[in-house]
Amino acid sequence: MATPHIAGIGALFKQRHPDWSPAMIKSALMTTASQLRNDGTAIPGSAFDKGAGQVVPTAAVNPGLVYDAGFNDWLRFLCGTGELNGCTAATTIDPSNLNYPSIAIGSLPGTQKVTRTVKNVGDTAATYTASVSAPAGLTVAVTPPAFAIAPGATQSYDVTFTRTTAPLDTYAMGAVTWSDGTHAVRSPFAVKPVALQNPVEVSSDGSPITYPVTFGYTGPFGANRRGLVPATVTASSVTDDPNDDFTGPGGPGTVTIPVTIPAGTTLLRYSLFNGEMDGAHDLDLYLFDADGNFYGGSGGPTGDESLTLTVGPTGNEALGSPLDLLVVVHGFQTASAVANFKLFQWYVKSANAGNMALTFSGPAVIGTSGTVTVNFNTPALAAHTRYLGTIAHHNGVTFHSNPTIVSVTRP
Repeated sequence: MATPHIAGIGALFKQRHPDWSPAMIKSALMTTASQLRNDGTAIPGSAFDKGAGQVVPTAAVNPGLVYDAGFNDWLRFLCGTGELNGCTAATTIDPSNLNYPSIAIGSLPGTQKVTRTVKNVGDTAATYTASVSAPAGLTVAVTPPAFAIAPGATQSYDVTFTRTTAPLDTYAMGAVTWSDGTHAVRSPFAVKPVALQNPVEVSSDGSPITYPVTFGYTGPFGANRRGLVPATVTASSVTDDPNDDFTGPGGPGTVTIPVTIPAGTTLLRYSLFNGEMDGAHDLDLYLFDADGNFYGGSGGPTGDESLTLTVGPTGNEALGSPLDLLVVVHGFQTASAVANFKLFQWYVKSANAGNMALTFSGPAVIGTSGTVTVNFNTPALAAHTRYLGTIAHHNGVTFHSNPTIVSVTRP
């Protein structure tokens, strides 16, 4: 029932403030939301349960300050998430810097600064002062801590989050509130301190790679090699689905390829490549078990599809016994009646295959960056072959989550 209530309130706000953008209306509703229920008791749960809180329309109609974001802001945000192609440095922002009424940092390696801009939609000048509610072990600094702002003017400010003793891999939540004595403009935040921030994946043709790591702790730092392993290639074909509608294994325009994940696997990947097909086919890729349980899928607008899974939540767990699954390729829109393709499979275990070497800087110092350099034993890598491996980072005792995937395609 929240949807019709908020939609109706939004329509009334647009009538009251026809010059406000949808983002400004949403900001007003979020920043003035109450943390209490109608009976005066606290709304239970975290920000992930209750969002900004319970809407208070009479307060939101005069919020004092609002956050605005237009088409280009969201475009830069999507570029920052890696969900768009063709992005440049000029069209990309860190997703945490979207000018949104709340703040989220999914990976905080020691410290990070975010920037926000507010607009005074009140009728008079005002002076706002920031207050912070933060959990123990997390320092939150707002710069400037106060500002004077004229009607219709904008003001930017920074919020710097620094972990001291807050638990790693657990979201720390609180709020930043700007007050002028009349308005209270509250922005909730959720940040997750991590031990290390590293790239999800790096790729090479066999040439050396150097990538950065940012430390969220102080202490020893090391990295372990897993792989590289060559792809297993299965040639197959699929017919076109006249309905362009995937209905599951055995549906129209599908082919099912049984696969077995070996014991000891830590990461698995299945991929299709446009260059390995006999035409410009739009194929999609899905993974199920024999009981029809869905494990994942990839359904982009071309034949380039990839599905990567780790065995456990940190990417460092290994499969205890072999697991039989079903890869389903769907002929969403094929260039001919039948599309011929190759399915590439990789199963990366914990073992070092001896075909890549690592050097890395250390020890770790919280809030600073280091590097990992990867060199490949190219004579041991076959030509025209695609390899996959991972680099697992650790402090000498405990592996950090999210190993960096290493993809090598030999010419």
